Amino acid sequence: MTQITNAKNLASSLIQRMAWESQCKPLLKSYGVAISLGAEATKLKLFNEFDKSELYAQKFITNLHNHYLDVLYSGDCTLQIFKEEKLKFNSLYESVTAITPAKTIATKFFPYGVATDDLSALSEKTELTFKAVYNGKLYLFFSTNRTITERTNINPKLLRESDDVTKFLQKYSSITAFTDIPRQYLDMVCLNPEDCTIEFRLDTSSAVAFKDIEKLFAELRVAFRDLLPPSHKPNILKQPVNFFPLIDSLYTNKNCRVCELSFISADGYVHSDRDRNKTDNGDIRMEDFHIGGVDKCEITPYKISTRWPSSFNPKLKYDYELSLNSTFRELSKLEEKFLGYAVITACPSISDMEEILNLLKTEDELSKVS
Repeated sequence: MTQITNAKNLASSLIQRMAWESQCKPLLKSYGVAISLGAEATKLKLFNEFDKSELYAQKFITNLHNHYLDVLYSGDCTLQIFKEEKLKFNSLYESVTAITPAKTIATKFFPYGVATDDLSALSEKTELTFKAVYNGKLYLFFSTNRTITERTNINPKLLRESDDVTKFLQKYSSITAFTDIPRQYLDMVCLNPEDCTIEFRLDTSSAVAFKDIEKLFAELRVAFRDLLPPSHKPNILKQPVNFFPLIDSLYTNKNCRVCELSFISADGYVHSDRDRNKTDNGDIRMEDFHIGGVDKCEITPYKISTRWPSSFNPKLKYDYELSLNSTFRELSKLEEKFLGYAVITACPSISDMEEILNLLKTEDELSKVS
């Protein structure tokens, strides 16, 4: 690929993967990139600049390539974690390191996403695309062309059409929409020898249906198992780590802001609070109902979204989000409450992801599934 093509693939993939308003837009501006009205318009403007100047394309790659790799290895994901015994894990790790990904159109474009014009050539089967060891962890990227229902937020002010529908939508400050457009997904499996865990990361944080999430995890586990020798297949991935016990601890954590919470009050009523944009600090625990904490309010949380502060540099700050989305139905169970996945949003760096993993991988829960 030429430098201009590489720059276009980088720009397209970076804009797709990184949160636009809070992260990608200010990051691009910090490198002197001219911003247009919205992500798509900015991408098209960049493409024009690349076509005019290969030197500009090279400069863009030099400045932004490492940022893209960071968000590729972290990013938005739905996460499931398995813990394995040390001897079993070491044998498994050795087997996987010997695997070589087959050459496909996804490997041709990697680390970038397959271009839209070539998407029809991408298989709907979940296939190993790339393998790498980074910071002692083994990362496996699996590519597929799939369609699932995802939630997306639209800023009507950025709509450019002048028809009646657009004019009507522009009366609103934000719109939540649902899409089911085919696209490439780069799901990930990460093997960590330090704690003998295997992380399964779906390449989405906005899947709507629980059945979709379960189906996608099952497909990724099957694709991973298919890489292994027959002796390994029946003896691994028996029970994911349970994240439900962490909901209470996230609610009381002083290092984050709680931006969404669903809970049952002492009188048996179900409440849902959300504060992503209403107040300056965006923490619903500052509302009257929550002052005093869980004990005073006598509430039982079952769904929570938390935001954590971070930065690209001292001047470019942002938040990333961790959500544990259980259901009211789970609270009614007599046996242990269970939540087998976590949702991570707007996480643009590996160091941020490590902070989240440190929260999720508690010794107590890891010991129960090892």
